[in-house]
Order: sequence, then C-alpha cells, then structure tokens
Amino acid sequence: MIVRHAKNAQHVLEVGCSTGYILYGLKQFRYEVTGTDISPKALQCAKEFYGLEHLYSAAFPPPSLYGSFDVIIMSHLIEHVTDPKNLIDEAIKFLKEEGILIIVTPHIDSFGYKIFKNHYPTICPPFHLNFFNKNSIQYMLREFEIVELKTESTKEDGNPIHNFGVAIANLTKVKEKLKKRLLSEPKDEEAPYTETRLFTFIRSVLRILQLIHFPFFFVMDKLGLGENILVVAKKRSTH
Repeated sequence: MIVRHAKNAQHVLEVGCSTGYILYGLKQFRYEVTGTDISPKALQCAKEFYGLEHLYSAAFPPPSLYGSFDVIIMSHLIEHVTDPKNLIDEAIKFLKEEGILIIVTPHIDSFGYKIFKNHYPTICPPFHLNFFNKNSIQYMLREFEIVELKTESTKEDGNPIHNFGVAIANLTKVKEKLKKRLLSEPKDEEAPYTETRLFTFIRSVLRILQLIHFPFFFVMDKLGLGENILVVAKKRSTH
C-alpha cells in the first residue's frame, strides 16, 4: 500500500505502535521507522523483541520532527481516543508535503454489526470510544485528499468469523453459563482449564470457517460492508 501511494517514501511513523510488529515488518523493507505509544511495557517489548530504536513514550514524537515523515500509520487507534479529530490535526504537523496518513479502524456499518448490534465485539466497551463509517471518517479527514477508502474483512486483523462467534456467544450468554458451571464445581481440578481449552477449540474451528467463507466476506468487502475501514489520505500541498 505504501509502495502504491507513496513509492518514494522513506520515513514512516506509527502512532500507537504497541509492541512494534508493524514497524518491524516495514523495517525489513528498508524503511526508516519511528514509533510512539503511551505504554512503556509495549515499547520495551518493541526494543527487546524487534530491536526497534526510534521510539517515544508519548502520543507523538517531539515537535523537532514536524514535517519529517512520508507516511503516518494509525492502526486500530482512533476508536480508543477521546478526541480523534485532535489526534488527526496533530498528525498533520508531522507529515511532509503530500505525505500520506493510513488509518484502520472498526466499521460500524459492517454486515456483522447490522445483524448483531450491541452484541458485536467491535463495540467493546469501555475500550472503544468512537465508531466510524465511511461518511464519518471522510468528514473527519476533510482537510486531506482521500486517495483510497474501502472496507476489509479477509485479513487476520478483524477476523469476521471470530467476531461472529463472539457475537453469538454474547447473544446466547454461553460464556456466562460456562463460568457459572465452573464455579459450581470447585472440586474439579480440571475446571480452571476447561474454558481455555473450549475457547481455543472454538477459535480453531472459526479459523477453518474463515477459509470456507472467504468468498462471502470478499463480497461483503466489495459491497462496503466489511469489518474494518481502511483509508489512505494525502496531506494537501500548501503551495
């Protein structure tokens, strides 16, 4: 995607980089990467496990790096902050002229949400504070030129089958029933492990179903009903 929209890009900033796995992947392609995160533990992991160096324990790097980056990535971040527009406004300062901003966030108008509503796991209170569809994210990025906007379901991130399974479990209260059963059998030494094994098995089955239902979710993406919104926005030139 970076190659498609910013083929000469060299400097990439990820805001909310967590443990740095995205930056590590980009580093293998010779990009110069910088990351920020408010979790010191996540950044420590990024340093020790991935060998990343240019990391800041803050929302953004210092102002001395204004206008330094060809690409800024925000992957599953804007749904977690209280003021996403302010975050975007600050990000603009760090982009070079015609640099690109890549955002991935859950899609509130997804096929799954339309079916399961508040039982759908992308709602995720109290961790998800904001919800976006194509119209709202375009409005928030109105100061940018939108160069790509689509929904995605067929990647590991935002696995729709997994979300469907969790939604069904929430709807039927199966998890609560299982916990109640475990608590009612305290003498069973295997009880503490039963839930973990069960949900591991369910997740494995859901992964298989993901492959079987790939064509269905491919169509959902084409119809704009996918799990996540992916948007690429270019900073407008001031000249």
